[in-house]
Amino acid sequence: MASVKKLVAVDLTDVIDEYKVKEHLYPIYEKFPLNDIIANVLSVSPYIDYSESIEDELDRRFGSEAEFLDMDAFCFFYESLSEAIDTCVLKQMQKYEKDKEKDLLIYVFVKWVDNTSLLLNVD
Repeated sequence: MASVKKLVAVDLTDVIDEYKVKEHLYPIYEKFPLNDIIANVLSVSPYIDYSESIEDELDRRFGSEAEFLDMDAFCFFYESLSEAIDTCVLKQMQKYEKDKEKDLLIYVFVKWVDNTSLLLNVD
């Protein structure tokens, strides 16, 4: 039986509030705003290594300046943000029953509703 995708609204205010005040990230946010980074996190399949996707995105946004970014620090930030998003989404998704045969709830970014809420396709 094919799975049915659901469109679900999620509020990421807590995550955005936590990460938008990290002043050491402001130079990155100038060219890669936090909402765009969050959309990128939610657009990458959980089954693949995100590093290629994020490196391509950094190259596109920063051009030759990308080589001056501390990639280890950025990857640590990206993974930390990914975990915070996942925790927030899963907490809000508890009201939805997940298929008992699945160990993982899969969700993919659709679009921003406003500055803190977004729509996800949930599988």
